[in-house]
Amino acid sequence: MDPGKWSLKALLFFLLFPFCSSSDTITPTQPITDGDILLSTGEDFALGFFSPGSSRDRYLGIWYNKVSEQTVVWVANRESPIKDSSGVFMINGDGNLVVVNRNQSSLLWSTNITVATNDSIAKLSNSGIWYLPGMKMGLNRKTGLNWFLTSWKSRNDPARGNFSYALDPRGSPQFFVYRDSAPYWRTGPWNGHRWSGVPVMTQNFIFKYSLVNDEDGIYTTYTLYNESIFSTMMLDDSGSAQRLTWVDGIHRWNMFWSAPGDQCDNYGLCGPYGSCTSNTELECSCLPGFEPKSPRDWYLKDGSAGCVRKRESSCGKGEGFVKLERLKLPDTSMSRVDRSLSLLECQKQCLSNCSCTAYSSADLNGGGSGCMAWYGELMDIRDYPNDGQDLYVRVDAIELAAYARRNSKGFLGQKRNVVILILSIVAGFFLLASSGCCLLKKKKRETKVLVPVLSLPVRSPEISGWAGGVEIDGTLGIHGITKESKRKSEAMDPKNYSLNALILFLVFPFCTSRDTITPIQPITEGHILVSKGENFALGFFSPGSSRDRYIGIWYNKVTEPTVVWVANRESPIKDSSGVLMINGDGNLVVASRNQSNLLWSTNITVATMDSIAKLSNSGNFVLIQNNSKKVVWQSFDFPTHTYLPCMKIGLNRKTGLKWFLTSWKSPNDPARGNFSYALDPRGSPQLFVYRCSTPYWRSGPWNGRGFSGVPEMTQSFVFKYNFVSDQDEVYSTYTLYNDSIFTALVLDNSGTAQMLAWVDGIRRWNLFSSSPRDQCDHYGLCGPYGSCSSNTALECRCLPGFEPKSPRDWYLRDGSAGCVRKRESSCGKGEGFLKLERVKLPDTSMSRVERSLSLQECQKQCLSNCSCTAYSSADVNGGGSGCVTWYGELMDIRDYPKGGQDLYVRVDAIELAANARRNSKGFLGQKRNVVILIVSIVAGLFLLVSCGCFLLKKKRTETKGKAMERRHEWLFGDSLGTKELDQIRHGTYGMKAEPWI
Repeated sequence: MDPGKWSLKALLFFLLFPFCSSSDTITPTQPITDGDILLSTGEDFALGFFSPGSSRDRYLGIWYNKVSEQTVVWVANRESPIKDSSGVFMINGDGNLVVVNRNQSSLLWSTNITVATNDSIAKLSNSGIWYLPGMKMGLNRKTGLNWFLTSWKSRNDPARGNFSYALDPRGSPQFFVYRDSAPYWRTGPWNGHRWSGVPVMTQNFIFKYSLVNDEDGIYTTYTLYNESIFSTMMLDDSGSAQRLTWVDGIHRWNMFWSAPGDQCDNYGLCGPYGSCTSNTELECSCLPGFEPKSPRDWYLKDGSAGCVRKRESSCGKGEGFVKLERLKLPDTSMSRVDRSLSLLECQKQCLSNCSCTAYSSADLNGGGSGCMAWYGELMDIRDYPNDGQDLYVRVDAIELAAYARRNSKGFLGQKRNVVILILSIVAGFFLLASSGCCLLKKKKRETKVLVPVLSLPVRSPEISGWAGGVEIDGTLGIHGITKESKRKSEAMDPKNYSLNALILFLVFPFCTSRDTITPIQPITEGHILVSKGENFALGFFSPGSSRDRYIGIWYNKVTEPTVVWVANRESPIKDSSGVLMINGDGNLVVASRNQSNLLWSTNITVATMDSIAKLSNSGNFVLIQNNSKKVVWQSFDFPTHTYLPCMKIGLNRKTGLKWFLTSWKSPNDPARGNFSYALDPRGSPQLFVYRCSTPYWRSGPWNGRGFSGVPEMTQSFVFKYNFVSDQDEVYSTYTLYNDSIFTALVLDNSGTAQMLAWVDGIRRWNLFSSSPRDQCDHYGLCGPYGSCSSNTALECRCLPGFEPKSPRDWYLRDGSAGCVRKRESSCGKGEGFLKLERVKLPDTSMSRVERSLSLQECQKQCLSNCSCTAYSSADVNGGGSGCVTWYGELMDIRDYPKGGQDLYVRVDAIELAANARRNSKGFLGQKRNVVILIVSIVAGLFLLVSCGCFLLKKKRTETKGKAMERRHEWLFGDSLGTKELDQIRHGTYGMKAEPWI
């Protein structure tokens, strides 16, 4: 995130008088007045009076002294500002620190403690006073003192805001961010390494975290491995807990991590027994054995009702547990912890109690130990692509069996292992068969050796006819197992994240409800237009707490009115004298009632004076020539901050008209804000959110199914997205599968593009998706040739063949400088490409697209051009087609656990070989496959040796028997005559001369 907007340092503009003192101590005879400061011994921190933001009020605070952008870390009189420069910070007669005005007539703040003696002094240490290294956050069990943070009320007001950051000591202790008293975000329990819901804490090389839990107290603290680094954690006025580190090279605070980080971080998003997965079409899925409590709301991405069991629980009838991996453990406030148990003992204990719903390890150190068990609803679960913990969820016998079949991870449940096993067994049997054939041939050769001619009474065999053959038909039965697709959904509190809750209408009682304006029928205050299907209304309104009046369009059937278009957004009406009318030249205008002040106009040239204006049921306000029915102007061509179904975002290449959104300036002011949502038609077209003219978020290019950087667009069951690019125009649009659902994409004043869907059952707008949604969505976070991966200790990593340009800043989590090649490029000397999977393709503004090429032809074309840095498919349909190539820096790449596309990055021969060795995916490159192969071959050889031994033993037995028989005949029997010997030689001995029947 941009620290210029989201950290307190950028929110504070200090109006400090010139400093006239710089000691680190206050004594009863040496107070601090406005204009004086204290400096800590190491000069890391300063204390004095300041004014936050645009406020003129004065407060006593502490800030970083060596940081060029001053950042307040503590405020004394946050609830009682000083209205002038008369403030004094002193030690009073009873030994307390107090903030008063200069004549001491007003006490504004005091430490308010009982001091035994009156010889107090106050000293500013070099550690500051806030949630800084060495500070405690938690509870002193002996004194009852709570150490916690509270947010500012606003950027200009340090009074206590709506959010707090505190430890809940119940069950397995965990930290919460509370909005008032309601949980807003949760860290998860401490697992010996970190908080389970903060994976970025793992293997951290800057901070060392620790948790102390004993009879005296429970608290967490952290220290720095390098004390020269300035670091702090703040809770801002929006409820975001942010870990900041100062990067001296670029003179700014850098966001190390923040929480909530994405939708899934919001407490209870998927309700009881629901689990959240980010960057998927539906975030929410039910735990095994559960189903959505409210299916319709669930698939409209409102998972707050959670899930219920598919069948009534039947305790003691074959129940068991299903293992879920890489999770943020459920809310542990009501859990029970026994650190003396092993995981197996934990399972037995949970299984023996019918109320136990799940269990997990309490400590991950040493392979896992301790027992954590839940005895009620499992709330606030999410999964991670990496890290997280294992959770064992209780299910009934039916679900246990079904889940085992559906999600088997056993040896035979993995297709690759089956293939390896079959190949190994086939090889073994081939070896066995070859050896067997050799033995049989050898045996046949030995049987041709002549035996001694003995006189034996030979019995003639009865030979049956071999006239027909028997054909054996074999049938192979294949059982297909279908996997249930996980459905995710997301919901956010509309009071903070959807525009409908930001707008309070002061609309007069409606007197009319027609859908058309004519030259003789204008719209005045108190009158509205209502579309034919009554979906939309048009009239005058006042946004938020403002008293200014605007002409706007809003949803008519939605109980929380939401503005989707504003006419006179730059020119509000200051009273109730506004009129929307068709003037003499056929244009729509907004004016005051006496028409002395023109506030807005369609400003077009109309051929005839028979214009009418009509509000359609799609929300489009159109100006029509009544006789010809020709549309000469429409509001869909000039959207404000909302993107409705059937509206276009893009460019008309013939007329040069651009369809784009612009945010409101604030919730109370619909004037153009700092953010816009527009299509860049260059290269492979893509959507951008711009802050002023700087890219802030990017959709990625259209890949035939959706934009590569918006994975939730794929296979949507609510929206049908379409992209058109021809010689006339290039634009993106969407329609609804179900027209009864109300939706809107809103670009809010913070730059977030939010897709909202109205859930009538709970009467609120539900957040379907938002962009940017996490750190990695911010444009160019990891710079050129860098790739971002969310929910990891370091989001940024370099592409293969590259290394950080600024290693120190990189490991302080400032990746904006990006990466550079490890070696100078040497074109035509064994170069090749490495495949990166499931990524958001780089910025395609400067790319080239050829839709006639195959992927193999694309590779050849890119390899033949030394300037080509990467390539990919232009269209993923039908296995992939078309060619996108990049000829410069690869910017704004991120990866996804699911979705995304394949990107082929150019590397030199050295990196190609090194990567092949390091990341070999060949058959022998995987340890599991090697184990399977060895086991299979050993089994085959064992079978071969066993069969060989059996045949050898049988042969020896037969040979020994024949030798004894020959010896017996030689001693006691007659020899065979010449005729019998010839019959034996020709295989006809004892046969009759009659023909076969």
